[in-house]
Amino acid sequence: MSGAIHRPALFGALGDDFSDAFGNVDVTPVVGGVGRSVVRGILRQVREMDLIDDRGVAVEGVTHSLALAAAAAGALVSGRDSVVIDAVSYPVRGKRDDGRAMITLFLKGDV
Repeated sequence: MSGAIHRPALFGALGDDFSDAFGNVDVTPVVGGVGRSVVRGILRQVREMDLIDDRGVAVEGVTHSLALAAAAAGALVSGRDSVVIDAVSYPVRGKRDDGRAMITLFLKGDV
């Protein structure tokens, strides 16, 4: 088994349409050190808070996720590749594929 995800033809163009409609950043994927064409992405910031002990000490964390059309992000590999947003490079620390039209990347650093 190759590990490749089979995408139904129905979702073929939806990723680009979704990114164009809801995108809030321009992104340059960098695969193996080579910059690709600029694509539109949906950048989200999720703030999470967790209590770590019984004295009420809280730890707050922020996760930055970037949704891209599967065709634009399919070659990105966690731990090797990065994306450039507003002339700043952010390493990809994780990748989740919905199997349809979009891929979500989890970024390192403050965006």
